[in-house]
Amino acid sequence: MPLPLKARVTVRDSWEAEDSEAQKAIRSIQETVGWSVRCYPDFAVLWEGLQGVYEDGGEFVNAVAAVIRIWCQELDSLLSDAANEDWAEKFLENIGDKGTQAIILLIDVGKPGVATTTWSTSTSCFTLALPSTRVIFAPDHASELRAQIYGLFEPKESAPLEDWADLGDSKKAVPAASEGHVVVPVAAQGVAFLPTLNDVPRPDILQLQPPYRLIVHDRGNYIEVQCSHSPSLELLAGYLEKWCRAIPSRSERPPIMNVRLNKSAFGLGVVYDALTISPYDSRDPTLLPPVLVLSLVENVLGYRLAQEYAQSWRFIREEILKSSA
Repeated sequence: MPLPLKARVTVRDSWEAEDSEAQKAIRSIQETVGWSVRCYPDFAVLWEGLQGVYEDGGEFVNAVAAVIRIWCQELDSLLSDAANEDWAEKFLENIGDKGTQAIILLIDVGKPGVATTTWSTSTSCFTLALPSTRVIFAPDHASELRAQIYGLFEPKESAPLEDWADLGDSKKAVPAASEGHVVVPVAAQGVAFLPTLNDVPRPDILQLQPPYRLIVHDRGNYIEVQCSHSPSLELLAGYLEKWCRAIPSRSERPPIMNVRLNKSAFGLGVVYDALTISPYDSRDPTLLPPVLVLSLVENVLGYRLAQEYAQSWRFIREEILKSSA
């Protein structure tokens, strides 16, 4: 299946361009080990398997390039760390065993939600399996890829021989390994690489990822709710509008309170970042306590109170909120 035009343009700009972040990461490995890095993803084949999970071809190509870049950065970080000298030697021995002196990386589609990497001793090739689900933020896969790369060439340490087993003949005495002594090497903590602009999703997508933060302000004559999760604000607004009383003295029977959602200045489509609740008539001294809003936030939306001040409350929710539709 041919790549759509937007995908082909993004391949040119985000993958093939010499100044792209992916090519910079590849060159960094080459400078570290002195060997070439061969990685030629077949975007057309990958698109066949992943087009259903991405909104457009440009986002798809950026995600593929970003995960490859993360793989390269973590490998380069491991090779450059002096604490991993034994590991690096074993890595180079395995790579150069067949005389190719090249790091070959194949790209495939793997399991949902996780990026995985493997090493084939028969072909001397790495395989990076991209998540079969949408990659929202590629750096989230950095730690798991680092641990997997390290595990492929993890140096094995034998247990020290502390005691000698006496078999009756001192000339035939053999060492007895100490019991319960297991050495488990652990990959060093990875460097936190600054994400690129292409890594970071649009604001309307980014703000759907937890943790969600919500702040309620009691401004005296009105209540203001700020939230990073637009659907939470929409639910609050819908509930308050549904159950708001009308003004019986007016023929048009308007609601006692105005509930207004504020459109965010960032992102695509309609995204809300604040909600205000104020009296329909500013001259009306209607008491406006925030207790109903606080109850909805905690008991319905499941946010946890993090901080409380005299006239403001700060909440957080760390679990994802999925739409029932």
